[in-house]
Amino acid sequence: MINIYLLRHGKTQGKPALNGRTDVLVAAHHQDQICDKLMVSGYSFQHLISSPLKRCSDLARRLVANHAVRQCDFELGFQEMDFGCFDGVPFDELQAQWPILETFWADPATHQLPQAESLADFHQRVTNAWERRVKLLSNDTLIIAHG
Repeated sequence: MINIYLLRHGKTQGKPALNGRTDVLVAAHHQDQICDKLMVSGYSFQHLISSPLKRCSDLARRLVANHAVRQCDFELGFQEMDFGCFDGVPFDELQAQWPILETFWADPATHQLPQAESLADFHQRVTNAWERRVKLLSNDTLIIAHG
């Protein structure tokens, strides 16, 4: 039996926004806290797969530096959804766009944001990456990704 643990990155820096492909960081002290908690958690994993975005990959690199894992891979397929024109734009700058955002949040499967990745494409990308990676696993694995 192989265990797969899923971990969402910590709270990102900056103003609240739809940070999809926008490459924002988690504060270093928060990353250190997460790393420390994982080191004493009792979870045993020898392999790590991370989204390449900094909010995930920074934590992955900290775990490698602390020798918590033997193998670390970065998976493009586990990146957050691309929110198009709204990606990375702070919510307080999107007031005029609230009707579009509310429609998207109410039914993201049928209401795509302007120039954004569709929910179906996002789902397919993550599913393909998951299926490809799971077939190759030989050790307990931690995946650091997004919501």
